[in-house]
Amino acid sequence: MTVHQAKNREFDSVIVLWPLQIQGSSERHRRLLYNAVTRAKKQVIVIVQDPKKDRLGKPPFAPVS
Repeated sequence: MTVHQAKNREFDSVIVLWPLQIQGSSERHRRLLYNAVTRAKKQVIVIVQDPKKDRLGKPPFAPVS
């Protein structure tokens, strides 16, 4: 589920996969992350891509189409 699809919904736990680079303004990034984090009632886990751990030469997250 995307952050946009989760709008106006709440979950006990939320896991956010956050890439190192994202297109758009930093204000847009801040709002997007805020919306994702505030969907959680009890637990939030934010996972950020680490380029040093990229052993296969590909980003660990698939791009959204």
